[in-house]
Amino acid sequence: MTGKRPLWTLGSGCRPSGTGGGSPQATSKRGIFRAFFQGKHALPAEECSPSCPITRKASIGEASRSFPLISDQVISCPGVSMQPPKLKAIWYSPFPVEHVNQRGQECCNGHLGIEILEAGPDYLKGRMPVDYRTKQPAGALHGGVSVVLAETLASWAAAYVVDPSKHHCVGQEINANHIRAVKSGWVYGVARALHIGGTSHVWDVRITDESNRLVCVSRVTMAVLATPNRY
Repeated sequence: MTGKRPLWTLGSGCRPSGTGGGSPQATSKRGIFRAFFQGKHALPAEECSPSCPITRKASIGEASRSFPLISDQVISCPGVSMQPPKLKAIWYSPFPVEHVNQRGQECCNGHLGIEILEAGPDYLKGRMPVDYRTKQPAGALHGGVSVVLAETLASWAAAYVVDPSKHHCVGQEINANHIRAVKSGWVYGVARALHIGGTSHVWDVRITDESNRLVCVSRVTMAVLATPNRY
């Protein structure tokens, strides 16, 4: 761990006595959770600062309120400081959202109004309108175009996870479960990789409506071919 900042550290309120305002003292994840849930000190009680809420004989309930476990935020409190790890991006190179949307204009993607919105560290997000182009005769979103949205997201995502000078990705298998009908507005799809291998990928695609209610769940298998990208 030399030279690296520990992920789990003791903050200003829970440090050995006599250390003043020095660097936080590293401790184990196990010790931190013991402090959270058992109302005990991660350090021996006699070494803990008076400002530590456990030293002040806070109840377990009070300690829980002092240390909210929120996975996507940095936690800073008198006793404990926790910083979640940063996600490593899955992309071989930065995902070109504008280029991808331009490439889709003169094909099925553009005809259905599919648009890529953003590429996060481990996901690709897009949207599709629910209108005359994408509805079935009963007036609801056609299940088939939900599948088109899912494969579009998985295909573009797979294409930029691999080295484009060496590999081209094509759809091999797709399935979908339709959960809820949508009659207007937009649906949003988010693709995340379940498996990224040398010859195949498996992508999970969740499609939701404008109220973030689940509309469709799809799983897409992509074959990775040993030929340069043709997209």
